Amino acid sequence: MLLLPGGSLLSIPLMHTLDGISTVLGEFKSISALESTQITKVQLADKEDETLTRTSPDNILLHGQLQGGAVMVVQYKGASGYAEQGGFDFRWEILGDKGTIVVKADIGHMQVRRAPRPQPRRPS
Repeated sequence: MLLLPGGSLLSIPLMHTLDGISTVLGEFKSISALESTQITKVQLADKEDETLTRTSPDNILLHGQLQGGAVMVVQYKGASGYAEQGGFDFRWEILGDKGTIVVKADIGHMQVRRAPRPQPRRPS
């Protein structure tokens, strides 16, 4: 297997997201993980007739227990497009004995905000 330097789903967006989550909920006391590659061919955005073979995982599952005793389950996947279908590319639920907090976003990277779509100009 050829390993090249660069970012991956695990090394950049997932780790940044876990950093934010651990700031809110605390660090893991124990953790187990599974990673896999579900989509093996990737089409280049600027070259519709060219595809590459994916060499890094596009689906990562984590579960474990936090220092405070809470259990956390995470699925992070490299597919997007749920927002365009009326769903959310990011969904975070915190369930507690006093209620549930749900955080949703139309982009799966916790520390990135998608720029608003330009609105058509109305004639004056």
